[in-house]
Amino acid sequence: MLRKAREVKKVVLIASMVTGMLSNVAPVPAQAASSDLTLTSGNTSLNDYFNWAKARALSLDATLDNIKAARQSVGCTTTDGCEDPRVKNLYIGFVYLSDLNWVDGATSSGWGTVRKDRSVANNELNLNGVKFPSVRKGLGTHANSDIVYNLNGQYTRFTANVGVDNEVSAGNGSVQFQVFLDNATTPAFDSGKMIGGDAAKPVDVNITGVNVLKLKVTDAGDGISNDHADWVNAGVYKANYTPPLIPAYWGSYANDINQFREAFCVRDIAHQSAAGHLLNMDNQNYSMFNAFAKSAKSNTSNPYWPYWSFDFFGNGYYMDKDWRELPFPFEVVQKGYEQYLWTGQKKWIGLKDDGTIDPNSDLYTYYTNTLTSFMNNQDQNHNGVADETKQLATYHEDDPQGPDKLFESGDGIGSQYQALLAYSKILQARGDATGATTYLTKANNLRSYFESYWYSGDRYVRGITINDTRKTDFGNENSFFMPLKLITDQGTRTDSYLNFIDQSITAKALNGEALTYIPEMFYLHGKNDLAWKWMKVIINNNQNKYMYPENAFLFVSNTITGMMGVQPDAPNQKVATVPRLTSEVPWVQADHVRIGGNDLKVRHDGNYKTTLTNNSGAAINWEAQFYVNSSHLEVANGTTTSTQTASHKDLNGKNVSYVTVSVPAGGSVTVEAPYYLSDMNPTIVNGKMNLDRSIDNHILKLKNKTYAKGIGTHANSEIRYNLNGEYTTFTATVGVDDEVATGYGTVKFQVFLDNNTTPAFENTAAMKSGDTPVNINVNVTGKNTLRLVVTDNGDGITNDHADWAEAKLIK
Repeated sequence: MLRKAREVKKVVLIASMVTGMLSNVAPVPAQAASSDLTLTSGNTSLNDYFNWAKARALSLDATLDNIKAARQSVGCTTTDGCEDPRVKNLYIGFVYLSDLNWVDGATSSGWGTVRKDRSVANNELNLNGVKFPSVRKGLGTHANSDIVYNLNGQYTRFTANVGVDNEVSAGNGSVQFQVFLDNATTPAFDSGKMIGGDAAKPVDVNITGVNVLKLKVTDAGDGISNDHADWVNAGVYKANYTPPLIPAYWGSYANDINQFREAFCVRDIAHQSAAGHLLNMDNQNYSMFNAFAKSAKSNTSNPYWPYWSFDFFGNGYYMDKDWRELPFPFEVVQKGYEQYLWTGQKKWIGLKDDGTIDPNSDLYTYYTNTLTSFMNNQDQNHNGVADETKQLATYHEDDPQGPDKLFESGDGIGSQYQALLAYSKILQARGDATGATTYLTKANNLRSYFESYWYSGDRYVRGITINDTRKTDFGNENSFFMPLKLITDQGTRTDSYLNFIDQSITAKALNGEALTYIPEMFYLHGKNDLAWKWMKVIINNNQNKYMYPENAFLFVSNTITGMMGVQPDAPNQKVATVPRLTSEVPWVQADHVRIGGNDLKVRHDGNYKTTLTNNSGAAINWEAQFYVNSSHLEVANGTTTSTQTASHKDLNGKNVSYVTVSVPAGGSVTVEAPYYLSDMNPTIVNGKMNLDRSIDNHILKLKNKTYAKGIGTHANSEIRYNLNGEYTTFTATVGVDDEVATGYGTVKFQVFLDNNTTPAFENTAAMKSGDTPVNINVNVTGKNTLRLVVTDNGDGITNDHADWAEAKLIK
């Protein structure tokens, strides 16, 4: 959220107004979020920090109990609060009388007129001994005065501070304040005589069940000269009050009393929303995104900008709601669409549950306005790139001002690009194919323009100043958001720029909030080692552990979507995975990952084996991806294992091989990406060999079972491969091919490693056609050379058609 901790203001409140705050408030019906998401792995630090992050994020669900606990944790007290009264009063059901209507015919002032939030002389309310919040509230009147309210038994308590306003000189004026309830003739409160300069007196009256509240000021029996009387902070407490909290969670400082806001900011929530879903806070996500959408209006000051920040009642946050940073309106579009992919809920794209158009969808209206009216206002030079001059074009709040202030930024154009892509997909899902094509073209044109104009020398341009200076030095968010938003080339330029980012942030540390984006960025580009490097920095960075909610939320999502590569597509009953592990995290498992109506368990064993279990829900189509170039992948479904032809595609600039399998409810499927020897180049071949075919060019077949992958050869032969210490296991199934009549051919299979003369495997008896195939499993960890040898067993080579079926290496 940044907006600088230096702007956080600690507000001191009047003791009488906040005594017993929250203690007499009815409980909020909604329960705090809970989640059964669990993570286990081969790395203890990862497990421990994930568990902390999950617990911390759930504690930031904005329920009444969590808010009370948060206040206690940072040292808030009933007399020295952390929030402005405009927020705080909503928690306690306190209503200022100046915000209610009095009974006109029964309300009067002995001089002038009764005024709301001003003295009778139309000055700021001012009493001795009263500490005022940032907004001065109350009633200003003059003896003799009556102010009457019809309460209809809806309130329990009346509080105020009373005295002669300081606009009267000390010693002048003399008044007496009294409070009468219903038809009583005896006052429930009587101040006695008070004169100018006296300290204010507190009023605290039980009004439970009272219908009429009468505030009376007399002249104390000595005439009305200078009797300027104030009922400061006069207000009533609602009966049976439940704070009207909206479903939300923290997206702002929640650290200590000087860095504490009961609020959520649009930048933070856009970033935290994936973890919000994973932690079972879908209602909170939708509620907050809807608040963003509703706040974006066609006004003249901030046309179609959503508020930057909100309190937990869905109101713009008093401190900085109108702050502008160019990327965030676009991020709401992108992240809103991503919630549709996670949940499958049509309301995220402006449809009813039955798939028909919802004409009252605030979110869809917002998406459309952002890519049309908002964009028109934010393109001052008409080049199609969003710009900003009123406040910031970037999320980096320390970017220079003056002539070096950015006019267009890397994080702005990157976020705009993703918003265009998201809106195109939203239109496609709504059945508007023409509109979808139009906005996809806009996105592609913007990226082409970026690639042409936003590159200088050997580096991407991170921003352009108002004087058209193109900046290529490191600029925090306006640098790393470009590859994060996938607007860069996803090729050699991007690889070089990612290294530049790593070097820059190693040399000069980012703040805790910015740091949470870094693993996400590196994982997207398959830079697993760099992503894990920065995950470890976060694990070890206790200084910012509690300051930014993003620290907890993003560790959850960076683990699930980054390291584990979970890619949701709930509307199409589909999920994809790609493992991105390192040697320090040899395996990882996440249970209860929710994709639409499915509850899934995902396990990666290294980067070449993944198991998906469909705990519950309908059958789901799983696209198992791996960063390999493999023609086939092995699929194990229960007791059945098959080799399936792999498809290939580009994933953010990196080739992946994948298969798509259906996983039924309660089912579990394992897909493994081996390195088939038939897809590799041998260094030495002595004798004949065929790839994926027998030596006579038939489908490989051993004892009536066919094999799609393998090597067909003939005794005597030797085939050698360089391993370079990169693999852990060699496996194969060997025998004499069925193209030879049963009982014919006699061969021996041997496996040698490096320069060893003793075979790591050798079948004990010569094999003939029709014999049961032999499964080989050889540990090749740290080995550099693999030699596969077939001999004729000393009886000649006739019919010695030998198959190394499913011969493969595993990393």
